[in-house]
Amino acid sequence: MQCPTFKGDWPAEKAIVWIGGWAGYRDPSGYISRDEPGGIAGVSYGYNGFGIGSADTHSWFSHLGLGHVVLPNASMPTVKDIEVVSPSDMIAIADSMPQPSYEYLYAFVLSINSKPNPERHNGGSNFTFADGHVITVKNKDFVSNGEANRRRWNVDHEPHWEVKF
Repeated sequence: MQCPTFKGDWPAEKAIVWIGGWAGYRDPSGYISRDEPGGIAGVSYGYNGFGIGSADTHSWFSHLGLGHVVLPNASMPTVKDIEVVSPSDMIAIADSMPQPSYEYLYAFVLSINSKPNPERHNGGSNFTFADGHVITVKNKDFVSNGEANRRRWNVDHEPHWEVKF
């Protein structure tokens, strides 16, 4: 589960910290300030938990991905295989990218309107789809806000134009 191109803190038990039942990411080693980061934190790979909502900070609780934010003492509804309309076109896991508003924190999957990290895989990312196949694609081809890209994030394979960026 460690991508050799990821330059952040790992393994996950080092990067992730649990506070009162909530998981968060600790600051990277050498972190100085948000204006002058000394490193990056997070994990090598991100999971498509929120679907197209990954790109929109107001939609993280949507049920479009393979799992979503769960409050303490709550249970996560299971996404059944049959609910994934197009497994061969639904992104499940991919190289992590900076979390929106936190450039030093790598916790999210590359998504629509993301600022991809050009240092990994020669400007591309590795994507694992829900059917298990893996491809490497140039990041610019995955961040455009077109219908095909929007569909591949969601269990229902719909573009969900109502989710704004």
